[in-house]
Amino acid sequence: MIQLLADFEFHVSCPECSTPVDPSERSIFFQGIHVLMNGSCKRCQLSFYHTLPIGHAIEFPIAFSSKGDRSWYNARAEVWLAKPLIKSIVSSQGKGATFKIETFENTREAIILNCLDSCFGHVFAKLLNVEALMKNHPDKGIVVLVPANCAWLVPEGVAEIWTVQTPLKNMDDQVKGLDDFIKNQLKRFQTVWLSKAYPFIDYQSVSMKKFVKQERFSLVDYSKTTNITFILRQDRFWHNSRIMGFLFKVFVKLKILKQMSFIFIGRQNGLVRRTIKQIKKEYPSASFSVSGLGKEGRFRQYVADHRTNSITPEVEKKWNELYSKSNIVIGVHGSSMLIPTALAAGFINLVPRYKIPHLAEDTALPYKNRYLSFLGRYLDEYSTPDLVAQHAIGMISDFPSLFKNIENRHE
Repeated sequence: MIQLLADFEFHVSCPECSTPVDPSERSIFFQGIHVLMNGSCKRCQLSFYHTLPIGHAIEFPIAFSSKGDRSWYNARAEVWLAKPLIKSIVSSQGKGATFKIETFENTREAIILNCLDSCFGHVFAKLLNVEALMKNHPDKGIVVLVPANCAWLVPEGVAEIWTVQTPLKNMDDQVKGLDDFIKNQLKRFQTVWLSKAYPFIDYQSVSMKKFVKQERFSLVDYSKTTNITFILRQDRFWHNSRIMGFLFKVFVKLKILKQMSFIFIGRQNGLVRRTIKQIKKEYPSASFSVSGLGKEGRFRQYVADHRTNSITPEVEKKWNELYSKSNIVIGVHGSSMLIPTALAAGFINLVPRYKIPHLAEDTALPYKNRYLSFLGRYLDEYSTPDLVAQHAIGMISDFPSLFKNIENRHE
């Protein structure tokens, strides 16, 4: 953790000349996703910002001059992390937000966990730090800084929740007013630490029910039901064709994807229908559901349609109940698969090739043995309905034997 206030513990050297920055020449700025140190070098006179090592900035630290004409960062973080941050500071780009405080416990010693991010998966991953913080620091109050629409995920036991009401997409920019809001709240505490907010947590060490408010599917009941749920979104698509994949990239480049999305929605819905048809040949009594954001297109009457045009905590809780009763959830990587895969018994994740470096970031199966490779399957974005159905059928038909052997129930 990083201690804030008078005993600010973060030490940094000038990125230009490597001279240690004097404590009197630095200050803290709460940008939103990032917490920054703003410093100046007495030797080379460089005024610059440097990220504090929290969240993804632990692995990808970013430093840049106040004018933005010089910067230092890992090239892997350029597009998704560094450039949005630099632009937001240099141009003062950002939108206002409203802030709300919920207090559950009075504390003089606080640990702030910053879960703000433009990506829901990143918000969720950072939030999972809460359990370890409460366990390792029972004498301190945990203060969770979180987007308002994700506040329902915060588990019981924290001292305070600070919610930020603004769309997630705005989080790449400055959150206007956040710096003043947080600095005013810090005055209430005697000591304050900033959590590292590690973005990668061992799912086996987390009591997921505390966060998603739902028990996950029990493998003991796996062979009693055959429930399959497709997670669909109208901005993430199963293309199944290089031509469709190429068209998608063209429409994104031309900034007309929204107008042309009906092509990909219709195609994706058709692929789902064909997959269901193949599975029903083997399992006529299987139950099928679809969930996700966007309701365009229809499915057969035997497919329960849980899609919606707007997401609320109530909707998400209903979805979570659906996932917890699903043998398999099927969706494209990036379709908000984290919670579904944390609750369902297994998944099939269709991975766009540009997402291969981020393969494991969208799923959360807490298994440690052969269950993990059997029930967690990653397929190429161009997979056919027949191939997806073949995997799903195998996950249903071959599970009893796997379960028997793993659980040593064959004596």
